[in-house]
Amino acid sequence: MLDFVGRPTLVINLKNHVPKYCKDMLIVKYYFSKTLLISEPFYLVCGIFGTFLAGILFGRMNLDFE
Repeated sequence: MLDFVGRPTLVINLKNHVPKYCKDMLIVKYYFSKTLLISEPFYLVCGIFGTFLAGILFGRMNLDFE
């Protein structure tokens, strides 16, 4: 995974939890920052572009030592 900032974690502590009665009443909501949400795909695209760019540059280099 591309976790540069950190991964979100959710910790739930329950007392007297009965799953039979709590099945429909438990609702979990979470929100992500829009800038952090777009950062991982941006790093991935930049990494792939950088790899292709390095391949193009090394392919065009003349390494003849004559």
